Amino acid sequence: MYSEIYFMVPLILLIALTLDIVIGWPEKVYENIGHPVTWIGKVISYFEHLLNKKEYSKKSLKLLGTLTFFLTVFPITAIAFLIEQMLLNFYYGFVIQALLIWPFLATKSLYTHVKDVVDSLDKKDLIASRAALSKIVGRDLTNSNENTICGGAIESLSENTSDGIIAPLFWAFLFGLPGIVFYKAINTLDSMVGYKNNKFLDFGWFSANVDDFVNWVPARLSSILFCALTLKPIKTFLFSLKNAKASTSPNAGWPQATFAYILGISLLGPKRSKGILIEQPTINVGHPLPNKENLSTALKYYIYLIIQIYVILFALNFWFMNG
Repeated sequence: MYSEIYFMVPLILLIALTLDIVIGWPEKVYENIGHPVTWIGKVISYFEHLLNKKEYSKKSLKLLGTLTFFLTVFPITAIAFLIEQMLLNFYYGFVIQALLIWPFLATKSLYTHVKDVVDSLDKKDLIASRAALSKIVGRDLTNSNENTICGGAIESLSENTSDGIIAPLFWAFLFGLPGIVFYKAINTLDSMVGYKNNKFLDFGWFSANVDDFVNWVPARLSSILFCALTLKPIKTFLFSLKNAKASTSPNAGWPQATFAYILGISLLGPKRSKGILIEQPTINVGHPLPNKENLSTALKYYIYLIIQIYVILFALNFWFMNG
């Protein structure tokens, strides 16, 4: 029976993606019950406060951080697996599965956050644009100008397209509801304890490395999908291949380099995040700094990518159902 359900995965993802695009996660729902990711975050926060003590040795913190990973990711994934198994007995179980996958996608929220930055810049309101950008980046935005704001928004848009859309869909396509829950639990762990600072360097070491692993394919897939939207996909991909290593992340640099080439701008370079100065090369040195028009164009490419995903899922659904 599971094999029959698996052939419905593209349809399940189409339903979930459509719900996310049209509805997003309603504000009133969030205010009343939160969000599945915030629930996962509370579990992580409990173990982090319990086990991450500054008096412990580096080795102990690494072990306890690894323990936190297993105490959070595997029980949560196991619950998702059991729920999916129960849904196999329902005729319309695939609809419920789509409803459960829906909140783990961030299609609408990412678009809304970046659009807020664009709208604030259109009004020449730097304070509001910094506030809007601060919701999706962790860098220091004090006294940032339009170029810095646009660069941060474009880098975040490209990276979060991979983390918030492509990667969840990728893992859901492979393993259904448990796959996307598994991924989001790891990604949430990394976002909470994966910082390379005194507090989390050792405790978050294992989670950060696993997050790099689960994002390896989606990051490159994101770059390929963006490249496919250009008139020179191979040349764009080769540029991304060469320049992706500019990022301190083994994955984020891929879609960021692709955007730098598509938009003809320079990205990355040194930045300050969470009080830490991060030294990284600049992609496309000598090209213009990002501006408001570049950010608007990047948002259009984001929309084109979502349409492209729809086409791929429709094609897969047709193939699975008629193959």
